[in-house]
Amino acid sequence: DVEFEETLETCRKARFMKVHVFPFSRRDGTPAATMPDQVPSDVIRERVRILSDLERELAEQFYLSRVNPVIPDSDLNLLHVLVEREGETRPGYVRGSDQWYMPVEMPGTAADVAHFVTCRAVSASRNGVVAERISGTVSVAGVTASDPAVANASNSRRQDTGGLTHNGTR
Repeated sequence: DVEFEETLETCRKARFMKVHVFPFSRRDGTPAATMPDQVPSDVIRERVRILSDLERELAEQFYLSRVNPVIPDSDLNLLHVLVEREGETRPGYVRGSDQWYMPVEMPGTAADVAHFVTCRAVSASRNGVVAERISGTVSVAGVTASDPAVANASNSRRQDTGGLTHNGTR
């Protein structure tokens, strides 16, 4: 219990916006399978729930910080979003990930897929930010919306938990 509380406190202090949470899975033949004082499965499930809730809370805090930045009107507040797909629930919008792997939804069309768009966050929730466009698109070198890798990434990412990014260049 003490170590789990330390884990939660470390996540809060570090202000992680993404935590990969998964329960321990006993594997026969491994040293961990026979360690004393195994944590009961109901406690494991509850800890996964608590840590997952904390992750969503910390992510929302980060997303909100992008809407109300410390230094208003700074270029540091611009989001550089790689558009990954058309929005599924909001016609006329596209979805992608910014330089912090933050899920972003903004006005756009299928023509924006596989392009970078510069925008600014206008609202946030636990699921990411909604942004306004500031610039047109910038092509990703050698990648098109019809590229199988883009299609596969778009089709496999239905939980909006990060996404494609670039190496810092345009």
